[in-house]
Amino acid sequence: KNHERNERICSEFFDLTKNYQTDKFLKINNFIKFKDKIVYIHSGKEKLYPATEQICVDYLLVTNNAKQHLDDLSKALSCKMIIIDESNSPYYEQLWLKAAEDAQLPVYSLRQSGFAFQVNVPSASQ
Repeated sequence: KNHERNERICSEFFDLTKNYQTDKFLKINNFIKFKDKIVYIHSGKEKLYPATEQICVDYLLVTNNAKQHLDDLSKALSCKMIIIDESNSPYYEQLWLKAAEDAQLPVYSLRQSGFAFQVNVPSASQ
């Protein structure tokens, strides 16, 4: 059975600091698209400025003590869920948890949950 499962598993490693594209995966700057899911990585001192239309993403990944507040960021971007990774200090984590609660957005803290966030993505046959 293991050999059958191993044949279905496909892995690729690449440098996330660079842009990258395959038929199922696209990474441009801080945006990642895998099949039908879009993630924006919001990190440190980076700032996303408002455009004529909001960018819609599935997940906002908050990393490295992201300084731009959600109310300011939401002028440029809308998301369905916020994920806070462990690279944020407890102080910044609490700021983002409160901001998500105020905005009535689902939030997932890796520090509080104790394990990785997982998403089921439809296979090519679905």
